[in-house]
Amino acid sequence: MLHHVQEASAILDFWHSLRSLELEIGIYLGNEMTCSGMTTAQCHFVLEASANPGASLGDLAKALVLDPSTVSRTAEALVSCGLVVREAVPGNRRKVVINLTESGTSKVAAIFDSCRESCCRLLESFPEPGRGSILEAATELAQAMRMRRLGETGRCCGFLPRRLLEVSR
Repeated sequence: MLHHVQEASAILDFWHSLRSLELEIGIYLGNEMTCSGMTTAQCHFVLEASANPGASLGDLAKALVLDPSTVSRTAEALVSCGLVVREAVPGNRRKVVINLTESGTSKVAAIFDSCRESCCRLLESFPEPGRGSILEAATELAQAMRMRRLGETGRCCGFLPRRLLEVSR
């Protein structure tokens, strides 16, 4: 039983670390990566549109893990700003694809520059020998979380089974 309680405690510590990381990433994105005057949602949208030229709103919604109506509203705001265009697909009047305008492409370049500088400053806060481990761990954590999300079956909190929450109390 002691091993189970220690394991539950380690899992709970990990969960608390993830929640702290979530909070800090949100603050970090808000402060450091200003997305050149756009909201974080708009920033994610133009970055995804840049990575997937000619994607439909449905494709972007799936990639961004958002409701299609939310993506549609975000697209409309970005069309109004002149950063993206909606284009009808020839032969399929119902399908609309999104592409960046020249201004949108410039905005994405500015976002990449800002993110690169910000990430460089953050990585420099770690001692040189440990930077590779930080990069590797961050990559593995992101991949594991994505795989978990794509295969998730609705368990409590996504990470902690209820019985571990109860044991740790």
